[in-house]
Amino acid sequence: MARTIIENDVGYKYKSEKTRKITVEDINLYLELGQSPFALWEDDDAGREVGFDKRVVPGPMHSPVALGLLSPILSEQSFLLGMNNIVFKAPLYPDDTVSAQARLLKKKQTSKGDWIGTYRWSLINQDGVEVSSGENT
Repeated sequence: MARTIIENDVGYKYKSEKTRKITVEDINLYLELGQSPFALWEDDDAGREVGFDKRVVPGPMHSPVALGLLSPILSEQSFLLGMNNIVFKAPLYPDDTVSAQARLLKKKQTSKGDWIGTYRWSLINQDGVEVSSGENT
């Protein structure tokens, strides 16, 4: 079994072995779940009207995709305490294929012996462009 991110030293870097192709169906499921219809996410013409190649993947979808790709280093007993400094650096489109990277920024042991860590994650498209990143604790 692979070591979890917290079992490594600060500075540890990980790149996902798996990739994920983002589909229109993924976007539609997200929109149905959140009941947040925005033309920019639903319609290619609306995306082009604001300067994109076509519709874009909703920003809030990036984080769960990254977490899924990073799951081999995340403990099943982990709790997500916070998400910070999430930025969207480039558009993510349907049919893009992404991978994820993580770097352990800091960790500390609690008085109860548990560990709390913060890592920076990045979602990378098939062209090697970092489309989003954030920090999770």
